[in-house]
Amino acid sequence: MTKPDPDLMRKLLKYTSIPFEFFILIGGGAWLGSALDKKFGISHHVLTVIFAIFGLVIGFYHVYKSLKNDRLQ
Repeated sequence: MTKPDPDLMRKLLKYTSIPFEFFILIGGGAWLGSALDKKFGISHHVLTVIFAIFGLVIGFYHVYKSLKNDRLQ
């Protein structure tokens, strides 16, 4: 039986963690926005949506940087 390639295993683990990173970033942004909406008394959840979208943008940027770094190596 052959040993798995450590570089391949590292990349697989890196890419399987992406959905969890998205969940944390979007969920964290929505939670922060919700807390700020409550603190400032905003009833339309504007900050919740803004911070959730901001988390999504950060997630896509992180994926872009990861793919770009892997391509260069």
